[in-house]
Amino acid sequence: MIRLILLTVVIAAMTAHADDVRAPQQFGLTCIGDGYFPAPDGAEEIAVPEGTFEAGAKDWQIVGGEVAEAGRPPAVAPEGASFLQMGPADRLGLRSACFAVLANRPHLVSMWLRCEEPFMLLVDTNSPDREVRNAKLNVPSTGGAWKRVGFYFRCPLEATQGWLVLRQEADGNPAFALDDVRLRTAPEEEMTRAYEAWRAQYPERDLSPRRADGEHLALTIAKLSGAQDWPPERPFRIFAVGSSYTNFLGAGQTLTQQIRARFPDAPAVQYRKHVGSAVPYHFMSGWIRTLVVPAQPDLVLLYADGQPEGLEECLRELRAHTTADILVPSLHLRMRDEEVSDATINDPVWDRLREVCERYDAEWVDSRREWGAYVREHALGLDGLLMDAVHQTEQGALVINENIARHLAPHPSPSYDPAERERRLTVADDAVSVGNDGTVRVEFSGTRISVIGRRTPGGGSARVLIDGTPAEEFPAFEASYVQPGRENAVKRGRTSDRSPHWFELGEGIVPQGWVVTVTSAEGAFSIEGTVTGPDGAGNVARGFVSASGQIVFEPEMWRRPEENEPGDSFSFEVTRRTVGEVSFAGEEGLFRLQLADRLANGPHVLELVPEGAIDVETFEVFTPPAAQEGR
Repeated sequence: MIRLILLTVVIAAMTAHADDVRAPQQFGLTCIGDGYFPAPDGAEEIAVPEGTFEAGAKDWQIVGGEVAEAGRPPAVAPEGASFLQMGPADRLGLRSACFAVLANRPHLVSMWLRCEEPFMLLVDTNSPDREVRNAKLNVPSTGGAWKRVGFYFRCPLEATQGWLVLRQEADGNPAFALDDVRLRTAPEEEMTRAYEAWRAQYPERDLSPRRADGEHLALTIAKLSGAQDWPPERPFRIFAVGSSYTNFLGAGQTLTQQIRARFPDAPAVQYRKHVGSAVPYHFMSGWIRTLVVPAQPDLVLLYADGQPEGLEECLRELRAHTTADILVPSLHLRMRDEEVSDATINDPVWDRLREVCERYDAEWVDSRREWGAYVREHALGLDGLLMDAVHQTEQGALVINENIARHLAPHPSPSYDPAERERRLTVADDAVSVGNDGTVRVEFSGTRISVIGRRTPGGGSARVLIDGTPAEEFPAFEASYVQPGRENAVKRGRTSDRSPHWFELGEGIVPQGWVVTVTSAEGAFSIEGTVTGPDGAGNVARGFVSASGQIVFEPEMWRRPEENEPGDSFSFEVTRRTVGEVSFAGEEGLFRLQLADRLANGPHVLELVPEGAIDVETFEVFTPPAAQEGR
C-alpha cells in the first residue's frame, strides 16, 4: 500500500507539468526549462500525431526503442502514463508520424527529454530542395533528468509536411527518452529574440558598413529596402553554391536574421544551396548553368576554392543569363595554413580572385582577413573556429555569415543602376502598344520577360508570340541538373561529385529527357533520349557530339570519372523556356507569369494575341549585364 501511494504521488507530481507554463531557464535557438514554454500572440499550434504516446505510436517508425508505460522512477512519464524510450540498443532510428509545417516560417518544436549525452535530431520536410530540407536540432544533455527542451527553426521553402527524425546509426548513440512532442509557429519577433539570445554567447562585433560595402549590390538593396516594391510581392531569393564549406554556413538562418534586422520591411527570404565535396569553382559553373540560372535568384553566394579562371567562368555565366547580384567571400583559414600570420592571412591568391570579381562587378567579401583579425583579437588560434582540419564550427560559420551580411548596405554611388537590369514596362510606355484587335505588343531588350496581369472569373486568354514565332515553337532551351542514378557506385562522398556536371546543347533541339550510361571501366558511355532514342556513344576522355547533334560534351565537365563503374547512369531534361498561352481566367487578383527565358541577350518583340478579355498590368524585363562570349 505504501509503495502504491508513493507511486501515485510521483506520477501526480510529474503530470502536473501539463498545466505548468513558464519561461525557459535557458532561452535561445535551443531552450531548456522545467515547464511548458509560453506561446506569444500570433503563434499557431500544429498537431503532432501520437506526440503524447498515450495511444502508442503505430505511425512512428522506431528502431531500438519502444513506448514505455509509467512505473517506478525514473521510468515515470513527465506527462500522462506513457513515453518513448530509445535505447540502449545496438542501433537507433526514429521517424515520427507526419505533421504539417508552414513553408519559410519560423517554428518551435518542443518535448520532454531525458538524456545523458548530447546528440542530434532532425526535422525532415518534403521541401523539393534536398540541400535545405532538414533542420538540425542539436539536443543538449539534460543530465539524466526530464527537461522541457525546445528548438526554434525556420521551415524550408515549399515545405508542407515534416517528420521528427533520428537517422539510424550504429552503436555509440546515447540512450534517451522523450514525451509530449509539440509544435507551433513562432512569430518573427519571437524568432528574432531567440536568435539574439543565441548570438549573445559569442563576442560582439562591429558590423557597421564600410565605405565600399554594397557597391555591387544595388538591386539587392532596392528589393530589401522596398525601393523596388513591385506587386504582387515575391520572396527575395538567395542561392548559395560551393563546396562543403558552403554547407557548413547553414541554411540561411543567420543571413535571414541579419536581413530582417537591417531591412524590417524586406520580403520573405528564401535560401537555397547546392554543395559538393571539395568542389572548385570550375565544376560549380556546371551547377550554375543547370540549377542557379533556372532558379533566377536575386543574390548568388559563391563560397569555395579554386583558380581565378574557374571563378571567372562562374561569373561570366551568371552575368550572361541572370540579373542577380553576386557575393564572393574569400575562404577562411584552415589547418593546412599551419599558422595564423600575415603571410597566411594575406595569401596573394585571394587578391587575384578579388580582381576577377572587380571585372564582373561582383561583391568581394574579404572574409579571410576578417577571420584572421577575429581569431587574433580573441586569441583563438588556427583551430579556434574549426571543427576539423577544414570545416568551420558554429561560431566560425557565424563569423563568415556576418562578414557577408555587413555588405548588405546601401552604397552612395553603386556600380550600376538597377533599372539597367530589371525594369517594368506598362501600356503607358512607348515600348508597349495595343492594336485595334487588342493585341498587346512590347519591344524589349533582354533574356527574360514576365507579365503581371489580373485574373477575373470571366477572363479570356492570350496566345504568345516571340519575334513573330509562336512561343511554343520558339528555340529557347535549357538543360537541367545532371542527376546521378540511385544505384550508382559510391566509393566515398556523394555520387553528384562523381558525375558530369553539365551537357551543352547543340543543334536541332527536341525537348525530352536524356540518360547517359557508363558502359565500360575505361570511361565509355552511351546516350539515349526519350524521344530521339539511342543517340551515340563516346568516352569521358574525349569531346563528344551526339549523333543527332543535340547534345555536346566536353571532358573537363565530368568530375572524377575514374570512380564510375559500368551501369552508372546520369539523367537530365531539356525543356523549352517559353510559354505558349496565358490564361486570365480565375479568382480575382494579380498574377505573375514568366513568359520567356534563355532568349538571346538583345532586342525582341513579344505579342499577346487575345481570345476574350485580358487585363495586362505591366511587363517585367530582365537584361543581364553581359552577353555570353563564344556561345
